[in-house]
Amino acid sequence: MIGWLKFSTYSRIFVLMDRLEALYRHTYIEAIRELTAPFHERDMLIKEGKLLEAISKKPSGIWYANRYAEVLKALGSTKIPVNGGVRAAHELYQRFKETGQFFFPFASNKYWENVESPSCIAGKHPVLLRLKRDVSATEAFKSFSQQLSFVECNTIMDIAAAWMLIKIYGGEKFDTFINRYTFMHGSLEIGGCNDKDFLRAYTMKESSIQPQIRLEDPCPPLSLGHQYYVSNFEGYWKKHPHGQDRGCNLFYAGVNATNEPIFIALGLDPKGATLSQVFEHLRESHNQLPLESSDLAAGKSLLSARHITCIANVTNGKRSIELTAEDIDALSSDVRLDIEQRLKKIRQHTLTREEFLSRGDLFKILGRAKTLIDLDIVSIHAAFGCPSEPK
Repeated sequence: MIGWLKFSTYSRIFVLMDRLEALYRHTYIEAIRELTAPFHERDMLIKEGKLLEAISKKPSGIWYANRYAEVLKALGSTKIPVNGGVRAAHELYQRFKETGQFFFPFASNKYWENVESPSCIAGKHPVLLRLKRDVSATEAFKSFSQQLSFVECNTIMDIAAAWMLIKIYGGEKFDTFINRYTFMHGSLEIGGCNDKDFLRAYTMKESSIQPQIRLEDPCPPLSLGHQYYVSNFEGYWKKHPHGQDRGCNLFYAGVNATNEPIFIALGLDPKGATLSQVFEHLRESHNQLPLESSDLAAGKSLLSARHITCIANVTNGKRSIELTAEDIDALSSDVRLDIEQRLKKIRQHTLTREEFLSRGDLFKILGRAKTLIDLDIVSIHAAFGCPSEPK
């Protein structure tokens, strides 16, 4: 009898956890869709040439910074809606270039602040955002969809996790959780680049899934919402030192009508894209003409830093800045000409679909396997318990 009761109890626990996992995963993937859909709609308008309509859609929501820069530059003196008024697009464009805003995250300054990083452009980290003290975490995470925001595809993971928890447990419980762990850890930083991203630590875990090598290989079994990483062409960062598509953090969204795995991400169709469609998206991005330093920055100090990076990329094949301004000034005219010729060749380089897909590093980043991330169902339940009305 006791054994039967234990079995019955364990069975109920397993059933409950299965129901909770389904709830977490479906809510998480819908949060990603909700976050990324507006940008995809705008991107489609941009590709149709409807730039003013794309940038005028309200609320402004999440953008890739480079895409926003391209639109502002193209609109020139055209009036666009800004903070309840209108101003010429080139005025906002120039202000963002002078402050280096296209090189680091942009979010509501009521709730978020940039993380200092002296070695980066304008002294600000290119990915991380820090939650301000004494603000509602719920309202802070909601603000990304309510005002103009620049974030990377990796940061979407944190925002979507927060939205998932808010939708399931409510804002009050989420705020209590953030306040408690902010007191313990000192601050919350999102973007997944350090140990202060405790939101990710309590909601995500590393996955042992082994990614495929080539597109024709079978996709490994993935749970709904599981991260999957794909890489652009190895030389993408040389052609596009300021590009946004060096790779793509995908999230598994099920299968389509022909039973092919589909994925969603910032910049992709929120209904889901196959891996073949994702790679075509990355190839098209690679083949585009690159943004120049002067397209994203203004002022001697900012332009010098970006120019040095480009020169270092071409001469040394590395991401890190290897040359000082004095080094560049000391280069002979012949060396400068050689560098410019190589830069021109790189800028004009394009890939056929066959060339793009023939690589063996489609599912790696910088030559090494990337650690994949999945929802940590047990950790979420331990931190938050059961919802008041589990579905």
